[in-house]
Amino acid sequence: MLRLSLEQSPEEEQYGGESAPSRLRGGGRVRWIEKALVPVQGCLEEPDFRRLVAALSLCMGIKALVVLRDVCALESSQTNEVLHGAGQTLLRFSLAEVHTSPE
Repeated sequence: MLRLSLEQSPEEEQYGGESAPSRLRGGGRVRWIEKALVPVQGCLEEPDFRRLVAALSLCMGIKALVVLRDVCALESSQTNEVLHGAGQTLLRFSLAEVHTSPE
């Protein structure tokens, strides 16, 4: 399934016949993040909002936990702190860009 996901062409991803995201395993994570970000969605341009959703999706799920536990050798409580901090940093950075970008 992972191989098929990685081999999916950009055209298949963008025009797969269903509304985005059209994935083998569904877009539950993306939809959950989008719902959580509704309060700030209007503050960001659409491409910036999409980038934030994508970046936050990296901070969730088993892959993030495996990297932090196995590769970085962190304890469980440390992984939670890192993932929470990474999510906060991404959100703060995205919102700060809005306030510092020239109009």
